[in-house]
Amino acid sequence: MAATLSQKTTEILQICKPLLEENKEAVGETFYRKLFEQHPEVRGLFSRSDEGMKRQSLNLANALVDFTANCHQLEQLLPFVERVSSRHVALGVQPEHYPVVGGILLDTLEEVLGGEVVTQEVREAIAEGYFLLADIFIATEKKKREESISKEPGYLRTYFFKTIVASMSLGLVLKWVAGAIF
Repeated sequence: MAATLSQKTTEILQICKPLLEENKEAVGETFYRKLFEQHPEVRGLFSRSDEGMKRQSLNLANALVDFTANCHQLEQLLPFVERVSSRHVALGVQPEHYPVVGGILLDTLEEVLGGEVVTQEVREAIAEGYFLLADIFIATEKKKREESISKEPGYLRTYFFKTIVASMSLGLVLKWVAGAIF
């Protein structure tokens, strides 16, 4: 993992760590509320149970805390990236999803931590960190998809189906199917 963050960004992110730890529950819940309000089509990719969503929210918040703790040594995050990217590939997460998630994450942190904490400088540092990590995820997921295609003959069909479902709302899928049939 050759990519690194600037010293200034690393310092800002590490300062954010205790604030994220104190507000883990609110960060996770606010993020998913905003995600599902703005992109209801992705709701099916996540648990429908309250307990499952609480776990997912906490997982997200813990990942943010871990990232801020290890942003100066990104190689420590590789086991996490490998594990999560496998799940992302199975669910059909696409590179174009990352900017959407990044925007929602920035808005979430500003809402939960407040504008006096998430200043323009802090927002830029968070964005730099997020998009560096997103690039690592995208590259890892691309490699996993390529490996799966070469190993599993039925993978490509399953992958495209999951991608279509994850990327389009039901209404668009129905219009597409109707247009293809009629």
